[in-house]
Amino acid sequence: MSHESCKMKKILIFSSGSELYGSERGLLSLVDAIKDLYRVTVVLPRRGLLQDCLERRGIPVMIFPLSILTLSLSPLYYLLMPFLFLLNVAFFGSYAALKKVDLLYTNNLLLVFPSVIAMLLGKKHIWYMREFFPVSGVNQWLVGMARASRSAVICMSQNIKDVLFPRDEGKQAAVIYEGVTVPSPESGSSLQEERCQLPADAVVFAVVSRIHPSKGQLELVKMMCEASKASPRKSILLIVGDVSPYDFRGMNYKRKIERYVRLRGMEKAILFCGFRKNIPAILNNVDVCVFPFQRNEPFGLALLEALVLSKRVLITMNPGSREILSYFDRKYRELSLPSLEEEIAIGKLPPAVPFIPEVFQYKNYKQSIRSFFEREG
Repeated sequence: MSHESCKMKKILIFSSGSELYGSERGLLSLVDAIKDLYRVTVVLPRRGLLQDCLERRGIPVMIFPLSILTLSLSPLYYLLMPFLFLLNVAFFGSYAALKKVDLLYTNNLLLVFPSVIAMLLGKKHIWYMREFFPVSGVNQWLVGMARASRSAVICMSQNIKDVLFPRDEGKQAAVIYEGVTVPSPESGSSLQEERCQLPADAVVFAVVSRIHPSKGQLELVKMMCEASKASPRKSILLIVGDVSPYDFRGMNYKRKIERYVRLRGMEKAILFCGFRKNIPAILNNVDVCVFPFQRNEPFGLALLEALVLSKRVLITMNPGSREILSYFDRKYRELSLPSLEEEIAIGKLPPAVPFIPEVFQYKNYKQSIRSFFEREG
């Protein structure tokens, strides 16, 4: 270890996920932005693709069960979470004290125990809030925890800040948008290379998200079934993503989708692609990206990536999506049965030129994150 690295401050980062959905990809962007400023250690709840990506960057990873806030259908969850919460506070509080950690960082809203450790040890804590909870009372409690621990808060969007800190005028919560880059056409594998053959003449739709009732995959599948009946042109829907671990609501929702598809004989028109780690590479195979949100979406990284790649977009409008769309001077369409039928009729079009608004460029994200950490950390 070099003398310079020994002098660097230590940061302990907590993540509620180990896959590579939006939150975890955001964590990788953060690590890339600050790894020359801090000696970084990341804590994950289980092994997964995120661990592999971090270790390839030379980042130490700890695997430890974490108390993650969620709406669960399992009574066992509510019995175990208080015990796990206390275990996390005791173990990582001791670890932070013994290892002389300078800064604690929480990668999303759903981990509360790091703020308690920060209060107990008098450590600085940065809390990146990438979402809000569907229960307003829980949101108020989480904001109270952030204030009690004097956490420095980053919100991923103005929409998130408006929900969590409606009367905050920039005093506690800063808004820093995720930064993206335009991938090269060669980056990642195509769907064909992954044995997911697509007919050359089919109009390819895709919904990119974890499978969950709030994401609206079942509602979209029902619309696609009706739209395909009205058009002689072949169309295919790719469901890109899967159920998050231990998400019993998501598992039940996925079973409903699979049953609907099976009963209507749509197995060749509705394809479950599972989790894919390189979303931009997948989007290269897609004509129309669909976002059938059933709630106020906090931000929507997949929507941002689709817009950056100049994909045709069908969307159920909500405050979070409207915020992203306001930066793109191009047309999108409200999701409905007629708009689906019209997109099928339009068919395939030549690829459009990618475009990244300045506010979403990675260089601006990196500069904003580094400035925030230098000020607050």
